[in-house]
Amino acid sequence: MRAASPARIAWISASSADARSTFRDALKLGLKERGRFEGRDYVLEEHWGDGSRERSDPLVAEMLRSKPDLIVSQGPVLLNVQRSQTSLPVLFSYSGDPVEARLVDSLAPPGRNLSGITMMALELVGKRMEALAEAVPGLQKVAIISNPAHAGEQGEFKASQAAAVTLGLQIEYLPFQSENGLDAALAAALRSRSQALMVFPDGGMMRRSEQFAEFASQNRMPAASGSVSIRS
Repeated sequence: MRAASPARIAWISASSADARSTFRDALKLGLKERGRFEGRDYVLEEHWGDGSRERSDPLVAEMLRSKPDLIVSQGPVLLNVQRSQTSLPVLFSYSGDPVEARLVDSLAPPGRNLSGITMMALELVGKRMEALAEAVPGLQKVAIISNPAHAGEQGEFKASQAAAVTLGLQIEYLPFQSENGLDAALAAALRSRSQALMVFPDGGMMRRSEQFAEFASQNRMPAASGSVSIRS
């Protein structure tokens, strides 16, 4: 009896292989722990965008032409995969609300060919605000920097508002949508005399986490996020 061919899994990310290979390595480790070995049970075909958003659509088209059995998508390129209207099964990790982003019909069951996990946890927003209050004695004002186009951002903002009311804090809301806008938002946080910084996580924020850490350290402004927390 002829053995079945290994499943062909397409890994696709807009990031560079060096920048985000830890996510791919975690996938391999998880499969190994479940008795699925690369080469024997599956072949991983990697598609990397090298950090270029302009390459996302061509990258998805290239990946679909290879006709994999399964697509694993991570990062902003997931939305390009969705727009391709592929009927292939897609597993994803997403920093926002997948229902609001129309990736799935509901959290359980997803109802489409896309399924995965969301890293958004609104119940932790208040905890991060509490952590900032503990880090800054006499904290009065927190600057919130976020991308309003990110699915679920308003949910995070409302949860932050509720936590701020409970803690007796003021909020300086500084939304931005462009790369240049982020620099302007950080400058506005300083002008507002905020004593701490809250960063709502999305793919763009994660890519610039070092910039946030450097800004917070240079200005002695404790910062918290869903992806990184530091105290200067």
